[in-house]
Amino acid sequence: MSEQLQPPVAGQDPVGPGDAIGPGGAVGPGGAIGPGGAIGSGGAIGSLFHLVGLAEWRAACEVGRYAPESLATEGFVHFSFRHQVAGTANLRYHDRQDLIVVEIDPALVAAPVVVEDLYGMKQEFPHIYAAIPTEAAVGEHQLGRTADGDFSFG
Repeated sequence: MSEQLQPPVAGQDPVGPGDAIGPGGAVGPGGAIGPGGAIGSGGAIGSLFHLVGLAEWRAACEVGRYAPESLATEGFVHFSFRHQVAGTANLRYHDRQDLIVVEIDPALVAAPVVVEDLYGMKQEFPHIYAAIPTEAAVGEHQLGRTADGDFSFG
């Protein structure tokens, strides 16, 4: 018997802890992913965002594969949803001047996206447990700065 998906509740992230989002982006029963990008019956996963130094990203583009240090040390590549980008940049990289935001289409990555809170931050972030093909990048964006010097994004 197949499990029925429930539509997301307004104002809540439709992806739960440990749910996987893979090629196509659709969350199916038990966190399985199907084609088409739909999460349940009411939402869709959009782009994922990764903060990286421009030179590091350009070097990855030369070889067609992005495998940051976190893949070796933690086993995954960190990502943010759009609304998390500025907060992550301010928390982890406030003094860096060379950052860009790479926008990734998860449908172009063979490995699943796992949304989880691994650090007890009471906020779930998307992770991919594999190197990222650079052709999955659909955009490169600059971070802005507020009058107070904090990063801002989109």
